[in-house]
Amino acid sequence: MQASMKGPSKNIPTPFLHRIRLLFLPNGSVFYGWWIVAIASFVMYLGSLFWIQSYGAYA
Repeated sequence: MQASMKGPSKNIPTPFLHRIRLLFLPNGSVFYGWWIVAIASFVMYLGSLFWIQSYGAYA
């Protein structure tokens, strides 16, 4: 005999934007590590900009 279920089973996939929101905002606020990633990316960009400028290549 098959086990009965109370209602139809709906396997609704999580929307993409909701998954992204959970990745960046796990507790409702921006995860501290993402601030470190953003600042480190900015520092790397600034360093590469100065390195390019030192060779006289204006991008």
